[in-house]
Amino acid sequence: MKFIVLIAVLICMIIILILIRALLNPTLNKITEQKGYMITNQTEKSIEIILDKKELPSNIDFDESIAFEKGDIILYQTDTSTMYLKSIEYVNSDTEYLSLTFDFYYDLTEEGTITVPYEVLIEHDKVLYSGGVFLYSEQARDKSKVFDKAVSIHGQGPSEQFSIYLRTDVFTQAKDEISFVADKFNELSYEKK
Repeated sequence: MKFIVLIAVLICMIIILILIRALLNPTLNKITEQKGYMITNQTEKSIEIILDKKELPSNIDFDESIAFEKGDIILYQTDTSTMYLKSIEYVNSDTEYLSLTFDFYYDLTEEGTITVPYEVLIEHDKVLYSGGVFLYSEQARDKSKVFDKAVSIHGQGPSEQFSIYLRTDVFTQAKDEISFVADKFNELSYEKK
């Protein structure tokens, strides 16, 4: 009986330690809402998104949404922030455009810099998220050709997701890769309060 009680006490202690550690660890919401953390700087950033067609399945069928895991197609990465291709599909039943959805995930530390696809504003002790990703231009490129009116913003959210429309004929004509520049990302520097 004493052995069972001892095991139960140890299990309870382990659960309590896990919960305390989870409460103390940084999360994106804690950082952006400045709960226990303070944003010390924000710097606007542009990111060139380069989609390598060789990383996509060779017999790709856009009629169904093709989802990718976090580590499959990474398009931007720092020590703390990773942007990846989350899915690709035709826009509704319209085969003229592809919808590319991107998302971020984070490896957060007690202090550092993260990249987010919006600006964090603090007004009257209230946190607001402003803007979102814009395109530098509607041009896309492969290694040797420029495509005009090739990309446009589709939408922002939920959370760190954003989507871009890409003309299907541009995707087909591009040789090995397609690139375009997206603006209005923000690098947030933060530290523990």
